[in-house]
Amino acid sequence: QSSSSTLKDAFYALNVNGILKCKIGEAGPKDIVSQLQAGVKDAKLLLDFYYSVRGLVLAKEQFPGTHISLGDAEAIFRSIKSLSQSDGRWRYSSNNPESSTFAAGLAYETLAGVISLAPSEFDPSLIQSVKTGILKLSDSIQKYDDGTFYFDEKSVDASQGPISTTASVIRGLTSFAASESTGLNLPGDKIVGLAKFFLGVGIP
Repeated sequence: QSSSSTLKDAFYALNVNGILKCKIGEAGPKDIVSQLQAGVKDAKLLLDFYYSVRGLVLAKEQFPGTHISLGDAEAIFRSIKSLSQSDGRWRYSSNNPESSTFAAGLAYETLAGVISLAPSEFDPSLIQSVKTGILKLSDSIQKYDDGTFYFDEKSVDASQGPISTTASVIRGLTSFAASESTGLNLPGDKIVGLAKFFLGVGIP
């Protein structure tokens, strides 16, 4: 089993456990946390960072008695940030030249997790560089004639349509905005337009 699938399994197991509230023996949390921390340390792909970091966030919520922190959080942040592109989109790996809007949402959600697990505050310039990328990404937003806004994938991942791509970006932006104190300043018409997009899903 690859590291990616192992981390993915741990992430989804914690997601399900968050719903079912199952009791786990003392050794369970330590094993899961150890596995996820090793995953962060060895990660090179965006999805490996995502599953391991977001898994640690879930573990921190579910196992309050377990100390969970990323001592090298800023280095991890920089490693993830290195996959970003000038237009606000992100690559899934350094070996893949194509960038993705869907991946951008995953990246922002992952960075939010790194911030929440960091033992100290980050260099403000790092945070600002991410915000600059978010503004660039918002420039690529699509618009219908009725004022509805949405994000769409361009080429790298044709399986992601407007709904899943927009949902990924919104999850990422809300997570990132909640993780640091200065928040995001996005145009009000785009926020309203994105809300209209989801409110209109499924309405003929």
